[in-house]
Amino acid sequence: MKICYLTRSLDVKIGGLDRYSCEVIDRIHRKEGVETVALVEKLTNKPYEKAVLKNVSGNFWQIFYNIFVARKEIKNCDVIHAMDLFPYGLIAVFANIGFKKKLIINGVGTDSVVRLDRLILGTILKWAYKQADKVLCISEYTRKRILKKVPGLKNLEVVYLGVEYEKFTNHPHLTSPIKGVEQERGPILVGVGQPKRRKGYHVAIRALGKLKEKYPNFLYYIVGLQAITKYVEQLKQLATDSGISDNVVFLENISDKHLIVLYHIADLFLLPSVNIGQHFEGFGLVFLEAASAGLPGIGTKNCGIEEAVKNGQTGILVEQENVEETATAIDKLLSDKELREKMGREAKKFAATMNWSVTVKKYLSYYQF
Repeated sequence: MKICYLTRSLDVKIGGLDRYSCEVIDRIHRKEGVETVALVEKLTNKPYEKAVLKNVSGNFWQIFYNIFVARKEIKNCDVIHAMDLFPYGLIAVFANIGFKKKLIINGVGTDSVVRLDRLILGTILKWAYKQADKVLCISEYTRKRILKKVPGLKNLEVVYLGVEYEKFTNHPHLTSPIKGVEQERGPILVGVGQPKRRKGYHVAIRALGKLKEKYPNFLYYIVGLQAITKYVEQLKQLATDSGISDNVVFLENISDKHLIVLYHIADLFLLPSVNIGQHFEGFGLVFLEAASAGLPGIGTKNCGIEEAVKNGQTGILVEQENVEETATAIDKLLSDKELREKMGREAKKFAATMNWSVTVKKYLSYYQF
């Protein structure tokens, strides 16, 4: 069986889609009896990738070029798997015309619905969903959001993302301290994800400001590429206004090894994401990564995080944009070590069941249906 994947890249440092694509395709590539080719925009060092696709963000007409080059590969494959709806699912659907290969499109959070309201493009994308044999959503929440936009769609299934449990559960040994990280102060909280409003860091900072008197030496590490500088500056000003500028630390470009160490020295994972229009948290994989290191998490309801955190068991879920409820949840876990450690143990057990091997097994079953 030969599978043709379409995705942006397999560079895990670029973004969630790229890391997700790499984790899945790498594992399937190693399966006996399976041949893979990944059509990407940018090469890494994988033997099965081909950098034949052009980025369409600056020139929509590049889609037609991508369809043309994709057809050359698709004709020799048994299965086509587009790792996201736009542009890769759209390219795959048109490239498959006349070949009628088995076609899978992934529904990945925001990008699975954000363009569906556009008059022309949205109509075409809804049609593309209907052409797929299966649309594999990363969460039940994502499935419901797609179904709301495309009522009656019958080919939707849910396959959760996985976590590299063994990678995150083991505490790496460091020969030197992590730049910008203090271990003498505490308690320590961590949030991971590019600082943008949807991640809810503004809620976290306001909530922590209310707890400054009780926990004067706490540290909240916000880990992620600071590309949206305006929001980062707003967060820094908010921390100053809340009297916790010395307690909030921004980190970027840290290695996975250093991130894992940070998880292991922390007490709590905090990421109160918020929905903004069609933009939402599709799943919440970072909660499972933190859980693998034994960290309970505080997240939000009405998004994909609900499926990465078992409320009251592996962490606490609060209402979005609710500063008071978020502060109460933080205090509840920081003030009760026994409860925090119990939830951490349960989080670790849960994360162990959500690994990439389970995800890959389900994908292979859909390829062969």
